[in-house]
Parts: sequence; C-alpha cells; structure tokens
Amino acid sequence: MKISLIASLYKTDKQIKSWCKWLTKFTNKLSQAGVDFEVIIIANEPNTYEQSVLNTVKDFSWVRYYEVPRETIYASWNRGIRCSTGEVYGFINVDDVRFVTGIVDGIQRIQKGADFVYFPFIYKRYIRIFNFLILVKRKMFTPETPEVAVKIKGMPYGPFWLVSSKFIDKVGSFDESFKVAGDYEWSMRTKTKGIYELSDVVSGIFTSDGKTLSGSKSPIHAQENERIGNMYSEAEPTKA
Repeated sequence: MKISLIASLYKTDKQIKSWCKWLTKFTNKLSQAGVDFEVIIIANEPNTYEQSVLNTVKDFSWVRYYEVPRETIYASWNRGIRCSTGEVYGFINVDDVRFVTGIVDGIQRIQKGADFVYFPFIYKRYIRIFNFLILVKRKMFTPETPEVAVKIKGMPYGPFWLVSSKFIDKVGSFDESFKVAGDYEWSMRTKTKGIYELSDVVSGIFTSDGKTLSGSKSPIHAQENERIGNMYSEAEPTKA
C-alpha cells in the first residue's frame, strides 16, 4: 500500500533548509522500512531562496513538485490529493517532525480496515526572544479515543493523522473556503462515516511558537470555529 505525503509550503525561509535535510533523512528511513511512498510538494509563491533550496530535493524520484499561486493550505492539500498515486494520505508541515514508526503503523491499520488513523505525539512550545527560539514546554499529548473525540469542539486528532484514499473519495475533500480550521470542519463532516482508530504509536513532534496555523489564536480562527459550530450544532464545548 503506497502512501502520499503532501506538503504545502508558504513563506518558509526560516525552515526550508532544515526541512529539506530532515526530509531526505526521513525518506531514507521510509525506504529502509520498506514503505512505498511519494512526497508531493506544493510550493506557494516560492521566492528565489526557497526555490534554490527545494532544488536539492525536487528531482528525487519520490518527489512530485508543483509551484502555484498563493492558495489556502486546504486547496494545496486537495491539489496534492488530486496529483497523488497513493492509497493512503498524510500531511507534512515544515515545522513538525514525523516518525517512520507512526507511518508504518498507520498503513498497517488502514490495510486492516481503518479509514482514519491518528496518534499520540510530542508537543513542544517555544517562545521567540530576538531571533532565538527558547523551549518552554514539552509534553506527550494523547488524543481522546474516537468515542470521545467526535464530541469535542475543535480538531481533536492532532497533526499526524493518516487517511485512506477510499475514504476521501467517499466523504469528499477539504473545504477550501477555510483558512485555518478546514481540518476541523472536515473532521466534523466525516466523523460518523468511517472507522477511526487511535494508534498507540508516537507519531512525531509538533512544535509551536504561537504563530502556527492552528496555534495563533487569530480572529479568523475564532470566526471559523464559530462558523463550524453553527454548521454542526451538536458539537460539545472543548474540555478544559
């Protein structure tokens, strides 16, 4: 079973060099683990520096590379899905780290019948002082079981989930009108339509400096969450 890992990039000057180095090591480990994979990179309006760094990876046989005008992350995800050849989809953020063990476990679970697999992960919170990132919090985060997760207001599954292509074909792709909370809307729309499994394998490291898409607490995020709450009024308040 082949996995398509989709990365949407925009204004990644600070992360792109280290991300490309990580990606090369990560994909080497995927190959060593016997995983059939491709990486689909959607570069949103890349500048000259980003292009020069991406040139170090885009010609690998496992990369499919596209440069596009600025679009929402969910439009890029949908674009990646349309361009993919895999039976499983996962998503890569430039400031996060995925573990191969989570990929392997998720594929195995989907092969056995799961539609959607999500995972525990390590959370790291940073603050930026001048131009330095200082780690202020580190913890293991384990999402709720599927029975509880479906009742939570907000995206309950973390950033490292995997989904089968058959399930996407069945329930539809992401709503591109959302800028921040499209994954939450998708989870609300699809939550009772498939087999959701919580893995016990740690899947990666999620980092935040308060400026991530979901961690910025922007007015747009709040407005989109309210919009989703009105669309799916059965959602319960987020647990404290």
